[in-house]
Amino acid sequence: MRLGATVNGRVETSSGPVIDIPATALTRINQQPAVWIVDPSAKTVSARNVDILRFDQAQVIVSQGLDAGEIIVTAGVQALHPGQKVRVLGSES
Repeated sequence: MRLGATVNGRVETSSGPVIDIPATALTRINQQPAVWIVDPSAKTVSARNVDILRFDQAQVIVSQGLDAGEIIVTAGVQALHPGQKVRVLGSES
C-alpha cells in the first residue's frame, strides 16, 4: 500500500444499554462519578457510583450503575447525605 492511498474500512462497535441523565444529577463520591438514588418507599437517598460513557454541559450518558426506572436526584446534589429524607416533585406527599 502506498502512502496516501485510499482505504475503505468498516468499524463495528457494540454498545450496551445506556441511560441519559441531566448533568446536574452528577456528583463525585470517593473521587468517582456518582448520583443520588431515591428509595421511593422510604423517601430517602443513597449515593451510587456510576460509569460515564460521555458527557457535556447538559447531559451525561451513564453506561453502568443505573437501572431503567430508578429515580435520581437532579438538583441540590451537593447538599445531600446518605439516608436523608427527600420529597419527590409531583408526588402526593
